[in-house]
Amino acid sequence: MEMEKRMRDDKRGFLRHLLTGLGIGAVAAASASRANAQGVGKWSAVEEPQDHWLDQMGARHRQVFDTISPEGVARALTFTNTFYAANKDAYGIDPSDLGVVMILRAGSTPFGFNDKIWAKYGSGLAARAKLVDPSTKSAPVVNIYNAADKAASLPTNGLTLAALAAMGGQFAVCSVASRHLAAALAQDTGETPDAVFAQMQANTIASARMAPAGIIAVNRAQEHGFSLCYTG
Repeated sequence: MEMEKRMRDDKRGFLRHLLTGLGIGAVAAASASRANAQGVGKWSAVEEPQDHWLDQMGARHRQVFDTISPEGVARALTFTNTFYAANKDAYGIDPSDLGVVMILRAGSTPFGFNDKIWAKYGSGLAARAKLVDPSTKSAPVVNIYNAADKAASLPTNGLTLAALAAMGGQFAVCSVASRHLAAALAQDTGETPDAVFAQMQANTIASARMAPAGIIAVNRAQEHGFSLCYTG
């Protein structure tokens, strides 16, 4: 009997040690998991000197509009107008305290250029964007989203690209798409792609800059605290 009692006690002791060991292992695993999660949470993007322009505008609230089509530009202008107006009406926040960036890439790239480019290459730009001037019903010879006299005919709440720039908005124009566009326009005119691209670089709209790529601008804006609104 005494031997059986000792055997039962030894078995209970073994089980206690086993369960204690398992408990310690579980705690250690949980601690390691939390440490790993904390390590991931501490990740932050490396700031590149070329992207410091994103911090040189209002920073109370930040919004970036990503556009890839003519219709996307119209929607972005409409939403931007609402963004400014609602912040002012509901919070008393002036446009100068807001950071707004519009990215022009893919099919919206041509609207990053001023009327000098549109006067020279309007037919080629319009053909590729499947665009007509709402007033003349023909190929535009001006940037229609930058023309105050055409604003009433466009679904933009009357806001033009120039008006957005005047309120502190900034634009990022895709260099990759611009080079593709320059090559296509060069075929139309007999110029070299580099010559066309150089003209495009020299004739961006107000408050615009050429980004290495539109998708890079989308990425960097979010890394700098801008909320993304994709407008198509």
